[in-house]
Amino acid sequence: IVPCKNINNLMEIYTPSQVRANLFKLLKYVKVAHEPVYIVGKDTKSVLISEEDYRSMVETMYINSIPG
Repeated sequence: IVPCKNINNLMEIYTPSQVRANLFKLLKYVKVAHEPVYIVGKDTKSVLISEEDYRSMVETMYINSIPG
């Protein structure tokens, strides 16, 4: 899978068509690499991350929201 472009080496960027054609490979990639995939369409922008990374982000936000 070849990404469209890369912003400062932060995320791989794909079109929705590329994601649709390679969904299972991208799901495995985000799980194994712990790297997000940025999806840019004509009118939308989204990020694909693994469940583990999502849960970690939610936990971090919760911990940071506790005063003191």
